[in-house]
Amino acid sequence: MDGLSQYLEYVKACLVKVVEQERPNLDAAADFMIRRFRAGKVVHIYGPGVHSYIAAEDAFCRKGGLIPVNALLDTALSAANGMRFAHHLEGQPAHADACLAHYNIGTGDVLIVANAYGFNAVCVQAAIRARELGAVVIAITCPAFSRSVPADAANRHPSGRNLYEVADVVIDNHMDPGETVVPVQGHPELKLGAVATILHSFIINCLVIRVAEKMAAEGESPPVVAVSDQEYTDRIRARYASQLRHY
Repeated sequence: MDGLSQYLEYVKACLVKVVEQERPNLDAAADFMIRRFRAGKVVHIYGPGVHSYIAAEDAFCRKGGLIPVNALLDTALSAANGMRFAHHLEGQPAHADACLAHYNIGTGDVLIVANAYGFNAVCVQAAIRARELGAVVIAITCPAFSRSVPADAANRHPSGRNLYEVADVVIDNHMDPGETVVPVQGHPELKLGAVATILHSFIINCLVIRVAEKMAAEGESPPVVAVSDQEYTDRIRARYASQLRHY
């Protein structure tokens, strides 16, 4: 089997595990999200990490995606300001406190925190602080990866805890520790094919699907971007536009 086939099969296996093993957690997360939408409120999503940041963008203003999703676009933790700066910032718990304050996260809110590795100080502190403020936290992460990281690793949260340990609902992306999966012949130290971003996107869309299915089953109009009906999209967007910081 060549590298492309290995990569395909590995990703497919992870996706199947998400659908088959994470369905109860997807449903629990969807239920929390639906309650907020019914109350006329948005759900927040934060990707506190250089590439986890992409998850927040991916959940925001996408065709077929949920309209009432407020992305915490914390560009300081993206690659926009350079990798070294962002990696350094990942180890500062106070940065999470400042970000949540900036976006006014508080009582009754739902915050999705997407971070595959799940150990850096910002992602852990974001979950801890959000719950202190009265929010429900849904984690998209990889507990197996978090457990594989040494206790003294750089950027760990001072408490030593991981994201999966401090969230209300945990959705496991089921990747293996190490994340990359395709070995290079003759170079045993090398592995290619990162998977976390693909898995985050899949999980986010699984949440969209379950929210829409559950609401439609109750006779409600799912608050999604309708590709072929701009009037529908505009009507729903008007309900939530004032809460979408970056719309």
